[in-house]
Amino acid sequence: MAKLRILCLCAGGVVRSVTMAALLKVYWKLDALSAGFMNTDGTVEYLLKWADHVYVMQPYMYEQVPEKYRYKTRVMDVGEDVWGMSQHPDLIRKLYPMLEKEFGPDRRVESMETREGKRKLALIAKREKLHMKRVARLF
Repeated sequence: MAKLRILCLCAGGVVRSVTMAALLKVYWKLDALSAGFMNTDGTVEYLLKWADHVYVMQPYMYEQVPEKYRYKTRVMDVGEDVWGMSQHPDLIRKLYPMLEKEFGPDRRVESMETREGKRKLALIAKREKLHMKRVARLF
């Protein structure tokens, strides 16, 4: 059975969406990518086609999703970016219960609080950034 492909979208694609994608990868074992609406080179359109489900980080962002993709788009309202960095502990504490409600109990092996769990999240966020740079070069 193929993994669900999840696209997480926020304004810049650097803080909220990256954190959500990392949590989904590590703790729910889902295929998740992040992007930002500021990206205007066609990457977002490409990823919208790729995704089975799309999550935007604020209600107003739903309107920014082209109408043909709204049927698979949901709002994960974490509010404005007040954290300034991905993997911020307060952002994780805010997102985690929302994700648990949406996707059920996590499937993690390590606790998010362990050094190994934090290290894995940081590595995934780094890989995610590199992947997005490679995808952007395609367009």
